Amino acid sequence: MELRYDWKNFRKTFYPQKRSALSQETGVLSPVYFVVEENTIVSGFCETEDLADWKGAPCDEVDAHFQHRDIYYFDKSHLDGVSEDQLKSDHSYAQERQLIESSFPVLKNHKNIKRERNDLSEFDHFLFNAFRGWWSKLLPSSFGILIRVKKEKDVFEDFFFIMRKGKMDNYHSPDLSALKDDRELDIKEVVKYLSEKHSVKVQSLTVEKEEWLEWSHLVDPWKKVAASIRANRAQLFPFRWRLVVLMSFRAFWGL
Repeated sequence: MELRYDWKNFRKTFYPQKRSALSQETGVLSPVYFVVEENTIVSGFCETEDLADWKGAPCDEVDAHFQHRDIYYFDKSHLDGVSEDQLKSDHSYAQERQLIESSFPVLKNHKNIKRERNDLSEFDHFLFNAFRGWWSKLLPSSFGILIRVKKEKDVFEDFFFIMRKGKMDNYHSPDLSALKDDRELDIKEVVKYLSEKHSVKVQSLTVEKEEWLEWSHLVDPWKKVAASIRANRAQLFPFRWRLVVLMSFRAFWGL
């Protein structure tokens, strides 16, 4: 059965776990996240290690130990305040965005400078950051995106989501069983089928698994995305010039 909100595969596709605490791309250690109450750690999270032993520790001790890491502090009172509002959202991604945008995390970085974080982009995938920005004024109010990750020849992992007015309305691994005679291998047939099924224009991106994993671990991989498309390692279908121009602006001017 096709789920409307497939949270498990959504996390697997867009937020794959990093293999180690040290980023091979940048040489920077993964950030750590802590919930704090009265300058004391209530709980902690990191993608690459267990922080349970830090419960009850003072923030000064955390600062000293993780002085070469980005440390994000979430005040427990802010989190408690947004928890009830989260229950009004009907799917996990919307709840997660509500939490991040309403809890005002404070960043203490490796230079030991404490500041309010207004740019929350690194908490989200690079694609969603683009779709929520000024792109939304140029793109259709509703559209679908199919990410086709190529594992090996004729073996793909597909993930489909719909954006409506800058917000994600639907995300799941599409059921393509209605496409007979290997038509699910033909990206043109798949895009046509999903477009007709969901009554939206659909854009697909086909990419090798290793490249997709690399991009998904970076805040701003747009130069790599653009280079891959130019080299035909990654393919857009349909090939829309407006989208290519937007991607180029993002890659080379950060817009």
